[in-house]
Amino acid sequence: MTAKNASLGTTVLVNQRGLTLYSLSAERNGRFICTNMACLNLWHPLLAPSGGLQGDPVGSLATVKRPGGGMQVTYRGLPLYTFANDAKPGSAAGNGFKDVGTWLAATTSKGAGSTQPAPSSTSSGGGYGY
Repeated sequence: MTAKNASLGTTVLVNQRGLTLYSLSAERNGRFICTNMACLNLWHPLLAPSGGLQGDPVGSLATVKRPGGGMQVTYRGLPLYTFANDAKPGSAAGNGFKDVGTWLAATTSKGAGSTQPAPSSTSSGGGYGY
């Protein structure tokens, strides 16, 4: 699904609970970076239901097999995640979060699949080992 995000000023992809979906800039061409518990405690993969995706309301959705099993939803080829610190719909605290790459909210804008980091985002990662 999609929702207008006031803090980012754009339309973002969201899960069924309305939480913002993100992708990691370093996860390209089938390469998974977020695979250990330090990462997965913060970034929760958006897994496809056991029956697979039912329709594609935003276009460009697909799935990819995660290391260790499960089918993760992708948008424009990038695996999607929710951020543990986004407690309610409309939150985008993970946008601009930096560690081994930059986590960006998945947007429906043409061109790149993600927005630029929000100016107010000062989160930084580090020390997660992924």
